[in-house]
Amino acid sequence: MASLAFLLAPLAPIPAEADRAWFCDLKQWSMALNAHWDTLRDRLPPEQRARVPRALQMRLPSGTMHFGAGSGPEKVGRNAFKWAKQLIDHYVVGEFAAPLPVIDTLLTSQALGLAPAPGLDNLEQYRGDALRAIAAGKLKRGGSLGYASNAGSPWEFSLWGHRAAERNALHAFAQAYGGDYVLLATWGEALRVERIASAGPGAAPAVDDEWTVRLVPLAASGRHPDLLLRLRRLFQGAAIQPDFAAIERELAAPRISVAAFFKAFGVAGAREVEPPNAEVLWKQLDDVSTALLTGAPPTKQALAAVNAVLGESGDKLPAKPTRPGKGSTAQAVVFAHHLFHQRLPAPTGGPWAERTHAAETVVRVEDSLAHRAMTFGCGTKGAGESAAAARMLLHVEPRSRAGDPVAIAMLSNECEVWNWHGFVEPLATVSETLARTAFTAIVAPRAERASLRETFGLEAPEEHEEDIPPGPWAAEVFLDSRALIKGDLSAAAAAWMRKRKASGIVARVVPDGAVSLTYFAAGREARDAADAGLPPADPNALREARRNFDLRAVPVALGVGDLFAPGDLTPSLQLRPPVETASRETTNGLLAALPAPAPVRDWRILSSSFDDEITLRGGDGDGGDALLALRIRVPGADPDGLRSLCNDLTGRDLADNGDVWRHADDELRADMGDDYCPALLRMILGDAPAGTEVALTGGCDAPLSLVLVNAHASA
Repeated sequence: MASLAFLLAPLAPIPAEADRAWFCDLKQWSMALNAHWDTLRDRLPPEQRARVPRALQMRLPSGTMHFGAGSGPEKVGRNAFKWAKQLIDHYVVGEFAAPLPVIDTLLTSQALGLAPAPGLDNLEQYRGDALRAIAAGKLKRGGSLGYASNAGSPWEFSLWGHRAAERNALHAFAQAYGGDYVLLATWGEALRVERIASAGPGAAPAVDDEWTVRLVPLAASGRHPDLLLRLRRLFQGAAIQPDFAAIERELAAPRISVAAFFKAFGVAGAREVEPPNAEVLWKQLDDVSTALLTGAPPTKQALAAVNAVLGESGDKLPAKPTRPGKGSTAQAVVFAHHLFHQRLPAPTGGPWAERTHAAETVVRVEDSLAHRAMTFGCGTKGAGESAAAARMLLHVEPRSRAGDPVAIAMLSNECEVWNWHGFVEPLATVSETLARTAFTAIVAPRAERASLRETFGLEAPEEHEEDIPPGPWAAEVFLDSRALIKGDLSAAAAAWMRKRKASGIVARVVPDGAVSLTYFAAGREARDAADAGLPPADPNALREARRNFDLRAVPVALGVGDLFAPGDLTPSLQLRPPVETASRETTNGLLAALPAPAPVRDWRILSSSFDDEITLRGGDGDGGDALLALRIRVPGADPDGLRSLCNDLTGRDLADNGDVWRHADDELRADMGDDYCPALLRMILGDAPAGTEVALTGGCDAPLSLVLVNAHASA
């Protein structure tokens, strides 16, 4: 769970809606300013261009108000060009030392000669119905307006970069109407309090600062005694006065209660951030998903735990399997996995990591020469679709996941995403009927290959001659069940053999291991392989192929060779460019090369150096992706506190695409993947004790190696 609240105490009334003409000019001017800045920057000599930021920092409200009622794009654009030129000229003349202004509501309004006129809709529209209003009579600690929201994902309320709409709205209100504005938010197991205050309408904020704390102390010795004093200083003279006695009690507790902390600000109904035992919950989702897809009721305990994670958004998995073969259970399992991935640290190994890799089979097929040999179903009885699905499963890695119903359901969904629509339904059906799905193979002379495919509804529009397996025989393997194929496939195959006067074999192996082999010689049933001109089949190998759901092994077991080998998966188009994820050894090497940490009094440098935006940390578009190695060392670390921080590092916009591990009793290390949000890293460090070290290296930015000193005494 995550909780969010806004408390507003304006000095002048805030209208329900922003002035449309003002908002139109504001948005058009800011967009034009950035465009002109980009153009003017590109005109600079290379040595100057490299020292000028790519974009100006914006702090403007957002909304879906109507456009077209402003001063007109030409007039606004000319004004924006004049400002962009003045700003860039001043910056270059000042030898790149003068600070660039933040483009906020007050500056933009002054540039346009307008009074700032934001409305409550600038705040309310971002989350819509998820943001509930708090009646003024219930705001016991000050303020005339309040809003609150709870969400299932502990990492829902990321309030920086392109998600900063609500913080920007509060800032705009302070500039336009004066007064006090407070934001309370949890992100993972960090809690943030932010106050913005200005003396009156049209005045820049005199207070614009935050206070952050972790729900569980990072240090075994507890929290710094001056932590509460910092919060008191932040709210000195504020119109909104929290219950400091209640907050003091929470800071002294082993774990802060989010509900009690929000209540100290007069906000009721906040939810606790339940520290998840992610490993156990993922195992329970595994058990529940597998049970439902194999037709068994899941255990009540596992189902209750899984549905507790899903339930906040009104979703849940059923207590009993639905009718198999319709795809609804597969769809529900995939959606549950999606929600788990949003709300819990994602596993970096084990079955779920393997299933994620298996589900991306369709991407690897499309992004390689393997797609040329893929078949597609084009009939009406399902045989072609089942054979095409079998050929897709040939390419699944690791091979053990080709017969995993959960992995097949996830692959079905990924086929939908990548527009391989003909594979969605058969794969979803297989995932729900795996225990009833037989393998049926048809082997015929190579010359009959085209007829075999045409008869059973298969086409391969991109196949080249060199993609056809060599040798005298052709083969197709079908995933055979009543849910997939209409009619008796073996009987249809025998009829085709007779009609074509073909030699070959129709083989079928069912899940319990029963094998049937029917040989044909010139269209007539033959006694054995020798009469049909075939090598002898190995029934035990055929049983083993079905037991392992190994489709490639079927023609081999029938003695005709490796006719079902997967295609070449060497990437060609790079549809999903691989992120260069550092191995732990490489990460450790990068961190070992850093200099001794430099002392800092707070963590502001983490976001002031890199900007609050989620920034790709690679080679600035030219050098490709780069590693991002992170080290956090906490002196005298509390095991629960460090475990909590480790969980947060895996959250959205941090190392969710990387790897996080506990390197020592007091140290975490991470490969952050290809991007991260510096402001979130700053937030989750919260009230880290003095002596905490943070090192970050990789990418195109200068490495950082920092140690916190006298953090709370300096506030």
